Amino acid sequence: MSSPDNLQVWAIFKNPADAPGKYILRRFDGETPTNEAYAAETLELVRQFLPYGLFPLAPMPGDVPSLVETWI
Repeated sequence: MSSPDNLQVWAIFKNPADAPGKYILRRFDGETPTNEAYAAETLELVRQFLPYGLFPLAPMPGDVPSLVETWI
């Protein structure tokens, strides 16, 4: 369960080590990963699992190379 003090963050990864060839959407509770994740063959398909009303952020220097975008 999410802590009310933590921001829910959704991150999309392309071709991560645990899901080669896929796009993976993962939910984080603040900086802590949760068990909620979705997989798809394309970026457009995996974005369909995002909750409505979020805003995208581009990867920052130092992020893992497989990170495509983050949504808050």
